[in-house]
Amino acid sequence: MYRCAVARLATSSGSRHAPNFSRAEINPCGSRVNSTAPGNGHPLADFAYHCMYWRLQPEEFRGIGGLDLDALGIPTEEQYVEMYCRRTGRARIEHWDYYLAYNMFRLAGILQGIGTRR
Repeated sequence: MYRCAVARLATSSGSRHAPNFSRAEINPCGSRVNSTAPGNGHPLADFAYHCMYWRLQPEEFRGIGGLDLDALGIPTEEQYVEMYCRRTGRARIEHWDYYLAYNMFRLAGILQGIGTRR
């Protein structure tokens, strides 16, 4: 069994937006995701951007809200956040709803920009 001593993990770079994943590598200390898009620069903001898909419906920009996550083998948002906290040495994430709201606003801006280019 591998053991890793990690105080705080930060994403290397890139958006945690699932469709931007170019590849994922699993290592003994957890996972590393390489992405093709820039991130926010703050590890909790990047993680929350990735997690907002639990709150979006499939017809709302590729969300997974309302799907049978258990049947799909996907943890709930709460379970996923708990796994992140365990892996990063956090007891919890303060102001989680703030990070999600920030990213919902960010996504609205992104979608507005995409819409004006069409």
